[in-house]
Amino acid sequence: MSNLRVIGAVAGAMMIAAPALANTNNTAEAPSTSVSSGQVVRQASAMTAGGIGSRIGSFLSPQVLVGQGADPNSVAFIMDESLGSGMAAGGGDGRLGVWVSGGWSQIEDELNSTAFDGNLYNVLVGGDYQFNDRFLGGVALGYESGDIDTSYNTGNIESDGFTIAPYAGYVLNRYLTLDVSGGYTFADYDMVRNPAAGAPVTGSTEGDRWFLGGNLNGYYAINRVTIGGRLGYLYTKEEQDSFTESNGTVIGQNDISIGQFRVGGTVGYSLGKVEPYVTGTYVYDVQQEKITVAPGQAQPQNDRSGLDVGGGIRFSLSDRVTGGFEGTTHVGRDDFNSTSLTGNLRIKF
Repeated sequence: MSNLRVIGAVAGAMMIAAPALANTNNTAEAPSTSVSSGQVVRQASAMTAGGIGSRIGSFLSPQVLVGQGADPNSVAFIMDESLGSGMAAGGGDGRLGVWVSGGWSQIEDELNSTAFDGNLYNVLVGGDYQFNDRFLGGVALGYESGDIDTSYNTGNIESDGFTIAPYAGYVLNRYLTLDVSGGYTFADYDMVRNPAAGAPVTGSTEGDRWFLGGNLNGYYAINRVTIGGRLGYLYTKEEQDSFTESNGTVIGQNDISIGQFRVGGTVGYSLGKVEPYVTGTYVYDVQQEKITVAPGQAQPQNDRSGLDVGGGIRFSLSDRVTGGFEGTTHVGRDDFNSTSLTGNLRIKF
């Protein structure tokens, strides 16, 4: 009998000493990273890779358009310098370029059990070099931040990240170009949630994110009308470290893997030094992070596809300074939507 008492006492002590484990299926009790991280990471990596991809495209597209007989002056002014022509071909003059871009996205999930809304921001600075009339290589450095209110747990998550990303572009022929980019982001997350009873619960963790993307781009010019198409894939993987919340709840490592297939196009009209355009891109999540909630909570659709639609303008301030602005909105998913604005400026030397 005494042995049973000893065993019972030891088991009780072990239960008291053991840390609490998170019940992440009940989103009202889950840390913010357990529910919203997948969609936040998806949007953040798309902003970074999209900014770099647009930069490469703006450099390579004039070469193929001029090769089709488009007006070389307006194309070069609007979209960037032509590879292998003018300054770019003369003794290295014009081969080096530096650029900066900035982006903002407002993201929202409207389902009660997973609801959140907030803002993501990023800034990219880069430099690239034209090695010959077909090949471009460069590297970009970036900073991102986020501030997301997580309604499902009456909380908030703030994030910061730093990125390094090499990239390259190549002209395949008079209609097609290819671009690739890959990079690493170190991210930091601080979060708070407010249980129905008790004090606010806080936590912090870090994440290592890797991404790799590539695009096949096509261009065609009809007088002042320019038509562009893009077929691409972006893979992102982030590993968020385990951590312990302020109430002693242990949150395990969170691994996020996302693969996105994108196909879209733009149609623009040249007005000399300015070109307005419309754009649309179909997005399909080949690999996604499905959200699971507790029984009795509203079940998310975890739908895989959506559509980015919008427009923008490209412009030239001189033969060495070009830029542009673009606005898009993401539609077609049952509960998730986003609105994004981006801008960029490039100087060649």
